[in-house]
Amino acid sequence: MAAPKTPAPEKPRFQVVGDTFVAQTSDQGELSIRLRFKFKLLRQLRATGDTGADQIDQIFTLLDGINDQETAAKLDELDTFEAIELVVAYFNEFNKRQQASLGESSSSSA
Repeated sequence: MAAPKTPAPEKPRFQVVGDTFVAQTSDQGELSIRLRFKFKLLRQLRATGDTGADQIDQIFTLLDGINDQETAAKLDELDTFEAIELVVAYFNEFNKRQQASLGESSSSSA
């Protein structure tokens, strides 16, 4: 008689794996968005923010910039509140990494 299978542990809703933000969604499965990209794309994101665009506009600028139409299409199909929660979580993780990088560079120049 085989031992009963233990269920796989549930994945965290949002997590960072290496340089990728990974989100578990209710109906689009797992979405992965890179946290590292070319600096010119960061400048585009900042310019978008300067025009009054919000994080939702910025995430689509990012996805267009890294040529990730598949993730953009999945994000489009999410419930509004789930999509906003995902976008906010992504930019929170991005900002944590950005602050860590800035802190490392300023301490190494002393």
